Amino acid sequence: MIVDMSRIVILGPKRKLGEVTEAVQRVGSVHIDRVEAEEVPQVQPISRGGEQETRFRELESLEIRIKGLLELLSRPATPSALPELTGASVPDIASRTVAIEKEARDLTRKRLEAEEELEIIRAYENAVRVLSPLLAAFANSRHFETYGFTLKNKGLDAVNAIHHELNKITNNRVELTSHQLDDKTTGVVIAYLKQDADMVRAFLHRAGLSELRLPARYGDVSPAEAVRAMERQRFNLPKEIEAAALSLAALAARERPYLQAAQAVVLDELTKLQVLPQFAQSRYTFIMHGWVPSDRVTALRSALAKRFGSEVMVYDAPADA
Repeated sequence: MIVDMSRIVILGPKRKLGEVTEAVQRVGSVHIDRVEAEEVPQVQPISRGGEQETRFRELESLEIRIKGLLELLSRPATPSALPELTGASVPDIASRTVAIEKEARDLTRKRLEAEEELEIIRAYENAVRVLSPLLAAFANSRHFETYGFTLKNKGLDAVNAIHHELNKITNNRVELTSHQLDDKTTGVVIAYLKQDADMVRAFLHRAGLSELRLPARYGDVSPAEAVRAMERQRFNLPKEIEAAALSLAALAARERPYLQAAQAVVLDELTKLQVLPQFAQSRYTFIMHGWVPSDRVTALRSALAKRFGSEVMVYDAPADA
């Protein structure tokens, strides 16, 4: 369908430019042109000043934050209607966005920390249960040190090869014990004289065999207590993960509609500042050129007249005039 268009020129006092821009946007269907020099030789295009540029950057930053939250908060199964935010102030939107962001960040951090700890427990618990008693046996020895590690997807031949090399570098002053932790993992504990510690650890480091250590949160308790704590956490953490996920879903259901409406308001404000360079002005007057469907000219003129009276004038002509 071909829509008849009219060319419009809106003139008004420079101090009213922001208000007029907002009013034109509320009417809708208006496309603003750039002003060509030969059309209005006595005026210059408007550029955003320092205060406007600062506001533009703040709005951009706020829109990015809102967009990030919308990506973080999953869409609810049943979308809600968007609230009406006409007239909402940008500072109020920014304040509520910060509050939503903090709640979402805290819930996300809680979920991720619980998932990470559960993964660590699953990786360490069995090894700690089996190897800790052997490591603890030499914990207070004046002459011996111990080193525990795990081998993935390697059998007895690999364990024997390690033992053989350690015997070579220590003149057979090393003891090695291994236990099968599961079908893919072997736990190994080495006991050696403290005087051989540098040679043994250098060899193990070159072989890529990292020492088995308790996770930091269990480092201040005995191995037996650590195992009991891991068992409790292995039971509790899935519940914490599920609770955090449910809270995030509830937050999304509650706040996504607001964030979507707020994003529209912020984008609208950004648009106002983005089109400023497309206007022209004299010292006291602005001149706005654009296009509007012919059947919307009367509505545009009435809306501006109702709000600004004779201060703002609208001139129109058919597109082919």
